[in-house]
Parts: sequence; structure tokens; C-alpha cells
Amino acid sequence: MTKIIFEQDDSLDFDEVILSISAKKLSTEVHSLLDLLNNIPSKNHPTKSIPLLTKEQVMMVSILEIVAVEVVDQQLSVHTAQHSYLVRERLKNFLARLNDTAFLQISRSVAINIDQLQALEAEFSGNMTAKMIDGRTLIVSRSYVPDLKRRLGL
Repeated sequence: MTKIIFEQDDSLDFDEVILSISAKKLSTEVHSLLDLLNNIPSKNHPTKSIPLLTKEQVMMVSILEIVAVEVVDQQLSVHTAQHSYLVRERLKNFLARLNDTAFLQISRSVAINIDQLQALEAEFSGNMTAKMIDGRTLIVSRSYVPDLKRRLGL
């Protein structure tokens, strides 16, 4: 059962909002709610685009269109359904810059946008295969499988 309570606090600034979620435990429903709230645009993040510094130029790419991010030959490759961009940045730094809960690391060198995930297949080795909506298939390392399952509510 969900209850929504509004409390007016005159000590807050005009545009300041404090949101608190209380629950007995961090369930999949609570996690889904937190993900949803984290994706609400704010004045600090009014657009959902990220600048990518390629060799030739700076490209503004919609975060929602990013399917996967992977390290290839010590360069970061950012994949959308239409393009792939080579960027000189560490995966860890790029994910921090994204600051988007839809992205989840699935191996040491790959992160996916779980909103672009089409299917998962279990492998004999304990790994999984992630099939993305653009047709790309990526390996989910077995050490990252529990986190992926938790994020998907499985």
C-alpha cells in the first residue's frame, strides 16, 4: 500500500523540495520508485543529453538513446541504435557523468541501458547474454548477474 503525504515546510527555499521515502525494507517496488524519481528532470539536469568528446568534435547525444557503453582497445565506445562514438574516457568516469540509474555495469568493460534491454538468456557458465533492442548481444559476467537480476526485480 502506498501513502502520499504532503508536509509544508516554510524553512525551505522557494524551489527546494525534500523527498523522503519510508518503507520496512528496500523492496523491488521501492527500488523502482527510486529509479523513477531519479529520472525526473530537474533544474540541475534539465536535458537528457551528454556531451561526447570524439576526435573530430563534441557530439551531444541523448542519454535515452544510448544502448550500451563498452571499452574497446582502451577507448570507450558509446553505442546508440544509429551510431557508435569513440571517446577517450574511462568507463567509471563516464558512468559517473551519466548519473542515470538506467545504466548498469554488466562486466568490467561494459555497461548497458536497462531500458534498452530486450531479452536475457542464461548461459551454462553462469554468465548471461543480454540482447539489446538494436540487435547487439553482450555478455553479462556471472559476478554482475545478481545485481542485474536485482535491478530487474528477478
